[in-house]
Amino acid sequence: SDGERGFEMFKKNSPDIVIADWHMEPISGIELTREIRKNPASPNRMAPVILVTGYSAMSRVAEARDNGVTEFLVKPFSANDMAKRIAYV
Repeated sequence: SDGERGFEMFKKNSPDIVIADWHMEPISGIELTREIRKNPASPNRMAPVILVTGYSAMSRVAEARDNGVTEFLVKPFSANDMAKRIAYV
């Protein structure tokens, strides 16, 4: 539901992949990715992160990349689009 809860779940379960939405409150998907990449408590700083968003501007893509997002998926998307991203990472 939000990046703060997501990071707690990440630390507890250490999943193989993270799928997050850019727009979450109070902690966004970008901030969640930063925590995964930089927090010393992160169990896997290299876990793939797929960020889902309604924004497709190149500045957003660059911001996501610069913060450690592995794949970027713009809404609306199909199940096939998601499957391709998961297979890639």
